[in-house]
Amino acid sequence: MTRTTTSQILMIAVLTAAGGWGLQRLLLRQGIHMPHANLATVIALIVAAGLITWGGLVVRAYLNGKKAKA
Repeated sequence: MTRTTTSQILMIAVLTAAGGWGLQRLLLRQGIHMPHANLATVIALIVAAGLITWGGLVVRAYLNGKKAKA
């Protein structure tokens, strides 16, 4: 298993954003308007992503033997 680099993560983020933007443009061209996202939903998704990332780092450290079992 190879390590995922920061540049790979950034590339995936850029490609995903470009795909979402393209899909939104396509839908708008067809007259389909997407509803706006609620700010609380956006904040909740960002917090959830942060917690999942933190949990993954803890598990990785444990599997590598760098952290003792709690």
